[in-house]
Amino acid sequence: MGTPLMLSKRTMGLELPMKVLAYQDDKGKVWLAYTRPDVLKQRNGITNRDPLFAKMTKVLDKITDKAAQ
Repeated sequence: MGTPLMLSKRTMGLELPMKVLAYQDDKGKVWLAYTRPDVLKQRNGITNRDPLFAKMTKVLDKITDKAAQ
């Protein structure tokens, strides 16, 4: 999914591949942290790839939901 985004805006290469950070806080609670695709879209000023960003969001939500179980 990354190639079309990098063709729209080269700086997306700094954002990809997407990453998810799992960490435990001082109280023992585990968290997942990541940058949502809509933030990447806005940050990089990409306006012509909405279906791709929607697909990225769906995939990322599925992965993180599964990891949180």
